[in-house]
Amino acid sequence: MKYLSLCLSLLSVFFLQAQIDFNNYEKVKSKGEIPESFKLTLDERYNQDLKVDYGLSGYEQKEYVFMKATSLDNLIQSGLVVYGDDMTKYIEDLAKKLLKDDEYIFDELSFFTLRSNVANAFITGDGMVFVTMGLLSQLVSESDLAFVLSHEIAHYEEKHVLNSFKRRKELERANIELEIEDFSTYSKQHETEADSLGLIRYLEAGYSIDQIEQVFDILMYSHLPIDEVSVSKEFLVGDLAHIPEEYLMLEEKAIDYTEDYDDTKSSHPNIKSRKQFALKLYKQELSKFKGTQQYLLGEDRFNQIRSIARFERVQNWLYSRDYANCLYEIAILEKQYPNNKHLMRSKALAWTNAAVYAVEGSNKDVFTDPDDLEGKIAGVNYFFDQLTDDDFVVYALRNVLNLKEHFPNDKMFEKMENTLLHLMLLEDLDLTKFYAKSLTQTAQELEALKTKRDTSLVEQKETDKNKYGYTQEEWEKLSKYDKIKIKKSFVDDGVITASDKIDSSEYLLYALSDIARDEKYLELFSTYKEAFKAKEELQDSINELNPRQYVAYLEAQPTLDLSEEKLIFVEPVAVRKNFGVVQYNKTLKLSEKMHEVYDEYPYVHGKQNAIVNLNKHNLAEVGTEGYNARAALERYFYRYLDLGSSYYVNPDMEEFEQISKEYNSDYFVFSLLLDDKKLTLDPNYVYLSFYTLFIILPPHIAVELTKMHKVRYDVVVFDLHSGDVVKQSSYSFNARPSKTILSLYLNDILNN
Repeated sequence: MKYLSLCLSLLSVFFLQAQIDFNNYEKVKSKGEIPESFKLTLDERYNQDLKVDYGLSGYEQKEYVFMKATSLDNLIQSGLVVYGDDMTKYIEDLAKKLLKDDEYIFDELSFFTLRSNVANAFITGDGMVFVTMGLLSQLVSESDLAFVLSHEIAHYEEKHVLNSFKRRKELERANIELEIEDFSTYSKQHETEADSLGLIRYLEAGYSIDQIEQVFDILMYSHLPIDEVSVSKEFLVGDLAHIPEEYLMLEEKAIDYTEDYDDTKSSHPNIKSRKQFALKLYKQELSKFKGTQQYLLGEDRFNQIRSIARFERVQNWLYSRDYANCLYEIAILEKQYPNNKHLMRSKALAWTNAAVYAVEGSNKDVFTDPDDLEGKIAGVNYFFDQLTDDDFVVYALRNVLNLKEHFPNDKMFEKMENTLLHLMLLEDLDLTKFYAKSLTQTAQELEALKTKRDTSLVEQKETDKNKYGYTQEEWEKLSKYDKIKIKKSFVDDGVITASDKIDSSEYLLYALSDIARDEKYLELFSTYKEAFKAKEELQDSINELNPRQYVAYLEAQPTLDLSEEKLIFVEPVAVRKNFGVVQYNKTLKLSEKMHEVYDEYPYVHGKQNAIVNLNKHNLAEVGTEGYNARAALERYFYRYLDLGSSYYVNPDMEEFEQISKEYNSDYFVFSLLLDDKKLTLDPNYVYLSFYTLFIILPPHIAVELTKMHKVRYDVVVFDLHSGDVVKQSSYSFNARPSKTILSLYLNDILNN
């Protein structure tokens, strides 16, 4: 017993030493060896699985295997899957507890965390278990996750994925009109079976039946944030800025508590049915289980894992540009983690990039329609819905200035401030036009003025003195210049202002009062303004050039020479269409061709030591570090595609610096290929086709031969440090995109 106590004490000490420093929080990345399943190409995955006998006909076997292979390949290559981290280890350790008597099943499973704020968990037919960060963040206790895992393991044991596919094919062959309803009923049977078997495993592990309803409550309300809190005006804009009353939601949106909703077309029974089924099953068949446990791995460890998931929720909102929801959940976490560096920086990032989207894209992209939300979070989204582009910029700068005081030398805060000053100029917001006193100060002075005037009127009656403290006779003896000085002193002291009322339409002009009266900051803004004006004048002069002059201007511009630079090639994107419709199988083949171009490029052009390939073909070579780097680079690239602005502030800026050091590179390269096969409109080709081919060939063959490839090939080079596009080129041609053509075009932009 003493030995056991000593072991537990040592484990406790170890856990305390392993506690996460949330104030210096580091974003979650994959760790350890890259899983073997991640190293497979799509073809390898498909051909390997094709050898398994699933009891399907030849065609259906290929369809099922292709569906599995492509779905899994897309998920793995998305960069959203995390492995080997603390959350994933926790999930795996808990599953091991649940399967202590079924080790052979545990050995068949593998576990992963999914970077998504949607609360979900699922298992593939191959035994890959995925749990989202969104689900982990919503849990109340370990027992909640234990039931979810038990449920998913039951799906695997009963081969529900395969059986669902078989059932769908049966319905297709039978041409049943009520296919959706029939399949929905079949899916519900699977879910009920998984609940039943999952409950047995859950109870066998020693968990309490008293916690089971809580699990279904979590699933019912998982669309809501991690808590319900009120968000103050001060949190949103600080104490120097003002929010007009009409920007605030008057009534809180009610939460829908209906558990017995219509589940006719749903794959799952409604929550009320699932609760009743679980409790009835326990009462009738499983009441022998008297477990009382909520935690088998310890409450402290659970709380830490849930906190990690909640911090990652904030990160995920930043990545998905849902900045209103991001701010709301930061407000929740700040109650537990006040003055937290990571949260404050995330808040500044949310505001800054919301302003970037407002000016460069659409401010409607950064929040959820409040009509689609329930609870207090609708209020923050409603607030965002009311903001103008100018509001976004000024409120963002206000927040960044407030938060930067805590981190005066932080490079990311400097980047955000610099970005917002540029956005001020883009929106024609001149800092010199802003008031040097805040709205609160102005209101207080007006109130003091009113009081002083009221007092002056009384004193004037008593002493016959004017509002400046002089009798009529004394005032008349003063020179004009003395009178002016006296009046000025009253104004400078805030005793008298131009108006007794504050113009509510000018609320923004009070928000930057601290820097609007700071001479050094005004000088800084003036420098920005002069540079901005010079850039505008240059652009105006360029716009006036005729085509020949413009070409000459472009040719005279210096270009970045990348011939001696080490470059990082990131996952290429390829799409194959036929008359504008995406051809999935052909897209996969075209994608494979693009990968081959990237893989062969260093050897074809003698750059074996100057190219780093971070794509799915060489994950085995680049390992987990390469997998993490690729995920970060892809996140940035897709945000660039979404916005197309150089003002976007990269949440992974520090990680990019690490990538630069790791691979000794300053640049990364993305390419996109679109091949759309269409009927050609070239007159000569049309003549040949219709007057020759249609005479000598069957019509369907002639039509195929009249099609022509319309190809667009884009190559974009980014600076790893600034995130700016430093080189970009687009090529269009009417030919099948062979590897030779693609390699030559890629070489052209990188070396010319």
